[in-house]
Amino acid sequence: MKKALLIIAVMLGSMSAFAQNLDKNEAKQLKAFLSEPSREGTNASALKVSNINNLTSIEGVTIENGHVTAIEWKDKKLG
Repeated sequence: MKKALLIIAVMLGSMSAFAQNLDKNEAKQLKAFLSEPSREGTNASALKVSNINNLTSIEGVTIENGHVTAIEWKDKKLG
């Protein structure tokens, strides 16, 4: 039973990881934007992004089928 639960957990984790993969070109563009200067230092610091390499967890960014489909950054002090 424990083995079956472990296998299911690994499969679900893998599925969610692959579902959130971001297109390489879009990831490159988003990283470049986050690195640009803003009133708070960089856009990443203004958005409180601590790990620029984990783009799928940025608040306000919606990713569907590997593509950014929406960005909601209203009232942020971006450059």
